[in-house]
Amino acid sequence: MERNKDPGSRILVTGRTMIRPLADNESDLRLVYGWRNSSDYRKWCSVRKKEVTYEEFREEIYTDFSRDRHWQYLIYRRLQGTDIPVGTIFSYALNEHDGYVFLTTYLEPKHRFMGIGLESTAMVIAELIERYKLFKIYLDVYSTNLDCLKILDKFGAIKEAELKGHRVDEGKRYDLCRFALFEEHITQIVDRLKFLNRNPERR
Repeated sequence: MERNKDPGSRILVTGRTMIRPLADNESDLRLVYGWRNSSDYRKWCSVRKKEVTYEEFREEIYTDFSRDRHWQYLIYRRLQGTDIPVGTIFSYALNEHDGYVFLTTYLEPKHRFMGIGLESTAMVIAELIERYKLFKIYLDVYSTNLDCLKILDKFGAIKEAELKGHRVDEGKRYDLCRFALFEEHITQIVDRLKFLNRNPERR
């Protein structure tokens, strides 16, 4: 997973959230493997619909990094002195010349609606902007992911494309919505992080 060795990828910490780069070891890969095979991850965060074995997953993620996977972090919830792994966030298809990248975030269902996803996304966005001076960040969201759509609407993300019937799930077709966060949105997200008095620490 050579792409994850980019010097801009490092541990980031707030009061209730910690994210760190995915390591190429069995412990980390087993965590991501479990999430990757979950029904909601396959429904909302991946084009792959079938469960796979651990060995198939290893081949899959190494292939992803050899193609266009950029950074990948593990997300931890900091609770009473313990860091609990709750999800993952990764960037892909980085285009430094035109100044954009794609970003996907996954959280276990029981840890959603606590601000952890927002903080994790804000930290990675701030890190990406600082490292690459990006013009915008893309987020692809399926029309069935109503919670994510509400969050993007709250921050004024611009819907740049809507691919009709792009996804088949349980025999029904759903749209894929492509949103873009521009500088003004990114500033708002980062300022929100500061407002919460949880400025990212870097390690």
